[in-house]
Amino acid sequence: MVRGVAVLDGLLYVVCELSSAIHVFDTKTHKRLDDIDIENMEDPNDIAACTATRQLYIADCRTDNAESTGCVWKVDPSGTVTHWQLAGGVSPYSLSVRKGRVLVTPLQGQQLQLYNSQQQMKKTIPLPGRMEPRHAVETSHRTVIRCAGD
Repeated sequence: MVRGVAVLDGLLYVVCELSSAIHVFDTKTHKRLDDIDIENMEDPNDIAACTATRQLYIADCRTDNAESTGCVWKVDPSGTVTHWQLAGGVSPYSLSVRKGRVLVTPLQGQQLQLYNSQQQMKKTIPLPGRMEPRHAVETSHRTVIRCAGD
């Protein structure tokens, strides 16, 4: 099952449930070009692209493995892969990247979290009761949130 897609430099990047690979497609020909294997990535939930730095960010939400619980993976143009554990063991459900800021919607929690490019949490945005974050995007004017109730 597809969990997330991102477009960067004319390529479509796809992550699927319970997979350790990022599937790469050409946006013009729709042909599959490659797979990028990420060691220890267990259950990707979303992928976002930062056009300024040409990096991909992947949310890994598996909660039964200490190595991947709360991970955000970062893949740069050279293929180098790094990751960081989000504070408090939060599992990211979705990601949005804009101007070096990473907006995370936690799998469980009543807030959105905003990180800077140095992986430091800069802000939390509380959500009203009974709202369950599923996707959020930071725009130039405001943060747009799509939520579902309990």
